[in-house]
Amino acid sequence: MRKLHNPFLGEPEYFCFGCCPDNPHGLRLEFWQDEQDVVAFWQPQASFQGWGDIVHGGVLTALIDEVSSWAVLITCNRPGVTSRLEIKFIKPISILQRLVTVRSRVQENKRNLAVVEAEIYNSAGEKCTQGRAVFFTFPPEKAPANLRMPDPQAFFQG
Repeated sequence: MRKLHNPFLGEPEYFCFGCCPDNPHGLRLEFWQDEQDVVAFWQPQASFQGWGDIVHGGVLTALIDEVSSWAVLITCNRPGVTSRLEIKFIKPISILQRLVTVRSRVQENKRNLAVVEAEIYNSAGEKCTQGRAVFFTFPPEKAPANLRMPDPQAFFQG
């Protein structure tokens, strides 16, 4: 498994809820590549609580969405936006978990659509959430200015 570099660090106006380390309210994810999977490890906190000591379903959805978007960037070498996202909550995740693991991989990449499968595992390695996302992707030269694609090699430097 190798750590991926975040090429957006230091960019003006970069404040992503999912991956910006400077967003005090965000998830602050870092990413690794494990063969075809993009992986993130996250420690739940009380501020992400839903009912009782359970991580809010919207936060779990955001985790799936963010790690899936990085799978599209790494695998397809194209920026994209979420077009559709389906989530299945299998087992609740406690905010008291030491660490959860989020894994995603591109299953299909045709023209301007990428289909991604993802899962969240608790500290015991049990699958708790699974998702399937469809991303609309842009050729780098046609992407909107706010979705510019960094040099693909930038993810593997640093």
